[in-house]
Amino acid sequence: MCSWERFCTFARKPERRKVAIDARVTVDGTPYEVDSELAGEDVMLCWGLFDQELFVEHGEKRFGPYLPVGGPIPLNRYRAFKKSSAQ
Repeated sequence: MCSWERFCTFARKPERRKVAIDARVTVDGTPYEVDSELAGEDVMLCWGLFDQELFVEHGEKRFGPYLPVGGPIPLNRYRAFKKSSAQ
């Protein structure tokens, strides 16, 4: 038997994508912001079934983990709306 972390690496599906000029990659509608040195480059995304983070490989180097930027609000987290001057 192997550890959970090792099992998650087996369940990853690599996918080749191009990073946008603003250093963002969108996976299933959720944007991820990667290192600025990867902007405009073709990279390999390592996205797993059980992962909450995104890993990026470019050449022989591996970058990450990256968390979603502006995606859906996780459970047990709430947004506090700012009050207007009238309130």
